[in-house]
Amino acid sequence: MSEPDVLRIEQANERLPYIRAIVRDVMAVAGDLAWRQERLDEMRRLYEDVPGESPHAEELEEMERDVERDSARFRELESELEQIGVHLVDSSTGLVEVLSEPDGRPIRISWKPDEPEFLYWREIDDDIGTRKPLLESVAGRTPTSLDNSSFDHSSFDRGTDT
Repeated sequence: MSEPDVLRIEQANERLPYIRAIVRDVMAVAGDLAWRQERLDEMRRLYEDVPGESPHAEELEEMERDVERDSARFRELESELEQIGVHLVDSSTGLVEVLSEPDGRPIRISWKPDEPEFLYWREIDDDIGTRKPLLESVAGRTPTSLDNSSFDHSSFDRGTDT
């Protein structure tokens, strides 16, 4: 497995239109997949004790093909994100993260579909649910104005979990 891309915050934000489109598709496929899998599991439970060939065998086979097709599409979309340095954290909320090193120390910056750009960060070892605002952390500078050479990481300690 290759090393993940390390992106500056502005690079991540430049990729956001593409990321947004993929994440929208991921969320739709994940929702469909969850519904289909739930329905398939329900049908299997209903007909598992029916002796002989189930009258719904064809329907079950078709549902299994649909689940496999959606699973394959989900994997393709997730791979597409990984190819541009984006890690899918939660398919239901659309949360994604990107590895960044604003001061040479690796962090993860994150974005969700209801946010205008990458606005949050966490330490590599922090729980995935930890999201600290970048704006607070950089004393009023916008995330897109940051680059690896001028970022003061010491201000990160002022962030709060959201």
